[in-house]
Amino acid sequence: MILEDILEKVENTNVNNTYLYFVTRILKSGVKKRSKMLDKYDFKIYQIDVAPEIREHLHSLTQEEISKLIAKKMDIHEHEAISADGTEEVYTYSMTNKAMSFADVVDNQLKKKLPKVISLNEIIAEEELWAYCVAFHSGDNDWLYTFKKITAGKVAIDERESNKHTYLKKAMRTLINSKSHKLELIKGENY
Repeated sequence: MILEDILEKVENTNVNNTYLYFVTRILKSGVKKRSKMLDKYDFKIYQIDVAPEIREHLHSLTQEEISKLIAKKMDIHEHEAISADGTEEVYTYSMTNKAMSFADVVDNQLKKKLPKVISLNEIIAEEELWAYCVAFHSGDNDWLYTFKKITAGKVAIDERESNKHTYLKKAMRTLINSKSHKLELIKGENY
């Protein structure tokens, strides 16, 4: 599937059929964090309920980002475990004949009823927040999943510095409402 096809699929997906998931990873039992092995983590995925304005933002932001990739004439590359980190490329993952634990997220976990995020603190006490996934459902079993790796530096921003960086203007201040367990926009100041 080329980027234009992906963009068309997202554009044709109803905003209400846009979903957000968090992907966590856990070091496998008996494996050291510094071990030089490709398959040292187990991955879990959690669904998070989101407010309508966040759903709309995710839907339009995905379209905007894919459009930018098309305009830059970005190539799609098969992901390699040993690649230059930090390069601006679009990766595809072949899920056939892979022993990677992450394949379980796509092949099995996303097809099941997923646990919902009630408290992010409870999850990150035991697991490392690794990525987020925006999913688009356009019919029966027709799903498109996008994944974005989260790094520690991208979890929070300094609002005083945000005006210096255009990419930070897209940042949203959110919280998980303790009553509805839904990700919502923060309105007003937060301290």
